Amino acid sequence: DLPQLRIGAGFGTSMVFDDSEFAFISNGGAVVVGHADIPLFLLEPEFRVSWQQFFGNDKSFYIEPGIGIGGVFGNLSIDSDDTITGDSFDEWASAFEARVFVNIGFHVEGGLGGVQMSYMRGGDLDFARNAGGEIDEFYIGIFGALRF
Repeated sequence: DLPQLRIGAGFGTSMVFDDSEFAFISNGGAVVVGHADIPLFLLEPEFRVSWQQFFGNDKSFYIEPGIGIGGVFGNLSIDSDDTITGDSFDEWASAFEARVFVNIGFHVEGGLGGVQMSYMRGGDLDFARNAGGEIDEFYIGIFGALRF
């Protein structure tokens, strides 16, 4: 009875591209010095609820604010350079996350297109004793959907 109410799921990925050198030194004395093209990679599945409100006589423009809750799964990976131990670092961590978002869209030939803005706040990703922290993510991107 409420076509504007939308319930669904979303799945996002985020990654850091960096080709510089890294060094991790833990309280326990472990030292990892190395590099990685993608040192941090995140997977973000979530359950979403939103309200899609169309405007105009032809309903060609809409605004859709919403919220999402789910998890964030992160991989921190450093490939070891020539060090004494030769140890590399490759750890996974996970936490809960929540997101607020707004889609601003319009009808295009055969579907929808638009812009999405979102802010996600996640719990503490604890990869190792000195490698971790809370996740914050601000996102602006474009989207498209085909209708058939």
